[in-house]
Order: sequence, then structure tokens, then C-alpha cells
Amino acid sequence: MVPFRFDCGKEDLLIDYNRKLHAQLQETGIDHIYEEFEGGHSWDYWKNNIMKTILFFNLHTKTNF
Repeated sequence: MVPFRFDCGKEDLLIDYNRKLHAQLQETGIDHIYEEFEGGHSWDYWKNNIMKTILFFNLHTKTNF
């Protein structure tokens, strides 16, 4: 399976949906990484956290191709 990672700001209006998806993935045994950080659904959140996602996929695409 393709590596899967997502995160969400603790003040994001979508936090409950992300937590529900995380729980469903755990219940079905789908390997993934889910993290929560301070912040909301804003450019500042992305600016502070997007590098974690870019590095994750960069690492996994290099090892899978």
C-alpha cells in the first residue's frame, strides 16, 4: 500500500473529520501517520507544517521507485 500521512490543526474546523478518519483507518488496520499541531485552517498552519508532509513523501517515493 502507498504510504499515507495527514495532519490537522487543533483549531481547524475539520478536526473532528480528521480524527474520525484516523480512527477508521486504525480500526481497519490501514497503516498511516496522523498528527495534530497547533493552529487552524489557515495559510500560517500550512506554512508551518507543509514541510513535514513534503519530506514524508519525498522519503517514501525515493524508496519505492
